[in-house]
Formats: sequence, C-alpha cells, structure tokens
Amino acid sequence: MAVMNNVGLNFARILNLSDARQPSSKEFYKFLKSSNANSIPHSIFHQSRHKEFLNLFRQRVPVIYGWGVDSNLEALARKAINQISESNPIGIRKNGVEWAYYHPLPRIHTKQVEWVDTVSSLLSNA
Repeated sequence: MAVMNNVGLNFARILNLSDARQPSSKEFYKFLKSSNANSIPHSIFHQSRHKEFLNLFRQRVPVIYGWGVDSNLEALARKAINQISESNPIGIRKNGVEWAYYHPLPRIHTKQVEWVDTVSSLLSNA
C-alpha cells in the first residue's frame, strides 16, 4: 500500500508464488520439499493453471518481483519469471542471483522502509 500511495496507484494485482498458507517461511519451505507440494498445483505458475494465470495477469503494466531470496524459492521463482517473461521487472534483486528478489516485509523495519522507497522510485521512473 505504501508503494501504491507513493506513486499514485489505485489498483494492484498480487500474484503469489503459491496459494499454500503457512504460519512461517520455515513451514512453507518444509511444505515445498514435501510430497504434498508435488501432488497439488498450489502455484498459479503451475502448467495446469496456465489458463487461470492468463486470466489474472495483465501485459504492459509494471511488474514488481518481491518473493524473497531463500534458495527454497528458486524453482517457483524461475517458473514465475519464465511465465511472466517481463524483461524489465521492478524489484530489488539480490546481487549475483538472477531469480532472487528481496521481499517487501523483511524482519528489520529500516529494510522495509528502504524496500518501499527503492521500489517507489523505480516505479516512478518506469
């Protein structure tokens, strides 16, 4: 919401890497490694949900990446990047890691403010 307010946007569409709801990142990563993760299409980027993705995703609008940098997210992040095929995404990419984009809500508040300020600036200049 802070980014939207900073750049004057009234609408945003959020596509999560997964529909799985876990109380913590640690639990989510454990889910990703489980057989359950492989047996259900929990991600909008799963090939069986391509029509649903096309229904939700809009071309020619700014795309912000911010799913996190933990290596457990790599497979889902790569699927998202390939499916979105955005050549100039907005986000704060981890140096040297092409799929890793910092999450908007890190545990440290000053990092949250930094994320909002940086992404707001990138959007304003897009």
